[in-house]
Amino acid sequence: MWMQRDGGLLLVVTLLAAYASAALAQDFPSRPISFVVPLAAGGPADLTARVIAQKFSETIGQQVIVENIGGGSGQIALNKVARARPDGHTLLFTTGSFLTVVPHLFPRANIEPMKMFEPISIVTAFPTVLVASTKLPATDLAGFIAYAKANPEKMNFSSPGAGSNPHLAVEAAKKALGFQAAHVPFRGGGPALMAVVSGDVEFSCTEPSGLASQLPTGKVRAIAVADSKRHAALPDVPTFAELGFPDLEFRAWTGLLAPAGTPPEIIGRLNDELTRALRAGDVVARFEGLKIEAAANGPQDLRRTQIKESAAWKPLIAELGLAQE
Repeated sequence: MWMQRDGGLLLVVTLLAAYASAALAQDFPSRPISFVVPLAAGGPADLTARVIAQKFSETIGQQVIVENIGGGSGQIALNKVARARPDGHTLLFTTGSFLTVVPHLFPRANIEPMKMFEPISIVTAFPTVLVASTKLPATDLAGFIAYAKANPEKMNFSSPGAGSNPHLAVEAAKKALGFQAAHVPFRGGGPALMAVVSGDVEFSCTEPSGLASQLPTGKVRAIAVADSKRHAALPDVPTFAELGFPDLEFRAWTGLLAPAGTPPEIIGRLNDELTRALRAGDVVARFEGLKIEAAANGPQDLRRTQIKESAAWKPLIAELGLAQE
């Protein structure tokens, strides 16, 4: 008898929860939506978030604002979203590194993105490009590798910081290509690239959006693209795969996520709105100008990418001794 009562109570609770979830989704959105970005304003991820926020504001029926919360290696922003009410009004707009790299860098912070967030979709993606100072007597990958192996004491590379995607991409490339180089961290991707342009360091990894404006200076050279296909902004630059290194593929990406427990109906609505926004002519044109590729897919694809990259970066971070215990 008690089992029947307990079973009946469970059924009632389940039905009430489903009803509440459906009602919440039906009223969504009922107030302004926030895109919380764990980075300072002005970078590629922030610009991407603002383009999408503006388009969302035009179509979803509520204003969408971008809230930049830097610091704490993204932990402040991630915790803010994770603790928000799971009703779709507070969302995380982030680069993939905060989901796949940062948790391994700061294991004691207990950042668990798989448990903290519901994936909505990857938004944009772009490959990493190996770039070198034109002061180096190398014009292609073969020449770069030969010079690096012959002159290990002269090889220094820049990155936006220890543990950043470009830093890890170079470390992986060093292992695969068989050469040594010293790491020189900077505060941000812009300064890291300018160190290559000025010749203060020999090479780096960067994204096409920042590189396109620097190539005409003749002070920096794109060596190879870490992707399965050539990039539209760099049609003359071969891929690592073309040059015999198919495993060297590093794509940076931005994604949109919601707090864990957000109803599937709201996740679906947000995914539909995002797909619609990325297909809009003005958004397509804006992204082309920024040399960024739209990559909307869905929750499952974001989660698969998250799992794959997290598993790949974890052992490399441990090997380099980057984790802060």
